[in-house]
Amino acid sequence: MKKSYVLLGSALLLSAGAASGLSDSSLRTNRIAQQANPEKLPLTEVASASLSKASAETALSSSLKTDSPRKEASSDGWTPIGTGTYTDAILSDFFTTVEPTTFDVEIEQNVADPDTYRIVNPYANWTNPYSNVTYHDEMTNYLVFHIHDGRYAWIEDFNTGVEFVNESEPLGDEGDYFLKVLSNTAALVENNGIDLVVSALPSALATYENGVIRQPSTYTYGGKTYYSLLIEWADCSDGYYGANSGGDFMITMPGATIPETEWISLGTGKYTDDILASLFSDIDVETMEVEIMQDADDPTHFCIPDPYATHSSTMTNNGNGMLEFYVIDETYAYFTKMNTGIVYNGVEINSGMNASGMISAYGHETVYAQYPDAFPKYDNGVITASTYFASGTDQYPVFLTPFDGKNYIANKSGMLCIEFPSAAEEDPFNWEPLGTGRFTDDFLASFIPDTEILTFDVEVERDADDPDHYRLVNPYANWQHDTYSASALGVAEFYIVNDAYAYFPKFITGVRYEGKILEVSQNVMGPLNNGMTIEDVIAIFPESLAKYEEGVLTATTTFDNGGTPFSVFQIPYNNALERVNLSAAFRLEMPAGTPGSVSGIETESELQAVYYNLQGARVDNPAAGIYIRVCGDRADKVIVR
Repeated sequence: MKKSYVLLGSALLLSAGAASGLSDSSLRTNRIAQQANPEKLPLTEVASASLSKASAETALSSSLKTDSPRKEASSDGWTPIGTGTYTDAILSDFFTTVEPTTFDVEIEQNVADPDTYRIVNPYANWTNPYSNVTYHDEMTNYLVFHIHDGRYAWIEDFNTGVEFVNESEPLGDEGDYFLKVLSNTAALVENNGIDLVVSALPSALATYENGVIRQPSTYTYGGKTYYSLLIEWADCSDGYYGANSGGDFMITMPGATIPETEWISLGTGKYTDDILASLFSDIDVETMEVEIMQDADDPTHFCIPDPYATHSSTMTNNGNGMLEFYVIDETYAYFTKMNTGIVYNGVEINSGMNASGMISAYGHETVYAQYPDAFPKYDNGVITASTYFASGTDQYPVFLTPFDGKNYIANKSGMLCIEFPSAAEEDPFNWEPLGTGRFTDDFLASFIPDTEILTFDVEVERDADDPDHYRLVNPYANWQHDTYSASALGVAEFYIVNDAYAYFPKFITGVRYEGKILEVSQNVMGPLNNGMTIEDVIAIFPESLAKYEEGVLTATTTFDNGGTPFSVFQIPYNNALERVNLSAAFRLEMPAGTPGSVSGIETESELQAVYYNLQGARVDNPAAGIYIRVCGDRADKVIVR
């Protein structure tokens, strides 16, 4: 199936109409390097750029301006309406050591057009921490914005009044080093009209609600991601600086207050990242302990503040990270914010759901009804998500990370996960350390080309409530390979039966191969999960089990099933089962002093006879035919007449 790595726009769900769409040839998309020294981490797989055009009653203009006009309005025709607040997400992106701050601003309203407003000298109250940065209070600058239909807003280009002089760079022709804000959204409105933009691309606009304007960081059209706001400084012939990368830009009108959510801590849960791990090839999937909080007024609303506080990455963490999400009907979840707080090349890395534009435009219920697989799943306190979801004959990533003008696939391994405190703390088994054993791998050695069979130490634990139940903790933690390693948590659970046999209901290696965490399955788990008892397996297919003798587990490569060789162990991969343990070198030496099993097989006289057909399916009331009768450790072929 073809995979189209795109970011879905809100227009996907619109009814069919005119197919002509917006040309992006003149939108400002490129960005020059940030001021911070770039940290050298190689980026990985990037999504291709294609998207169905927006449907609308009228075609969008293809003549978007590269530079929309910067209006330096006079005081005539404006009336003061009071003091509001402005949250800067412009300078905080340009200067990487500055965080978004909120300060008071004076707001005026246009007399002739009551839906048009302006902030007078928006940065007059900004705290300047730098000696080579100057705010010019002798000049007047205006941030002009418009409100439409009481729901949307858009910002015009404006001069911050802040001048930054980098003495290592030559001065421009006019010595103009003012930081100016350019609005891609305003260019859309000015060339297409507000009604058409609202109809076809509402995600490009700021939202207006209860006196608060919030400008999203990016929007997507034609398969490309555009920053709503950009910074122009000095010679920007090679592009522009990104602004509002975290989506913190906000204006509060006089008299309005920013509603503050009262968060209640639920305790410590776990968050498994595959945002950074998907974006950077030398960062592994990592599970971190996090605080999970719930909205006091909305029990479906949750957040994880600073989710990457304990991540092992050496990149800068600005402490502003936030995962904010909703859990609906204890069935599915959707994210409204996926800010990592991790800064790379001066830009905070933020991700998002592919369907977020549709969710914003149409509501999560409508989108979920058509694309349920586009949403993370919630089950018993655990949120998980797949890598792709289907739409027609194509597949789309569930999460994407916009970076440097491209959309990178997030959650490539499908390991992204949130465990609520109840789920994270609950363990149905009572594990206790047993000691260090020795494990000889012929699973990965059989599966990964040119990989040697190796023996290494493993930590073994035993279930205190079930002495036949064991597990290997991170079984491949000490496995050595030039290319691959155990980048995720692994575990192998197994049972020892009658001090003679063993089987593995779970074996997660923790090693990621081509984006997937490799797991090992034992063939015998199929019959066991479908009703066959371990006693019956021992009687009919003993070679399908691992052997346990004097503290050592071994296994054959195949076992006979009606004249056909079946693999004992296999690795499911790309819809196929790859046979492993090809050299029959698998070996697990239990820690010295491991106590013996307490289980035992009942004697034949204590057991009822069990019947199976020739395909191995159990038959409780056999009709006339040929069956295999199992009683204890004896199996006979019988004819029932």
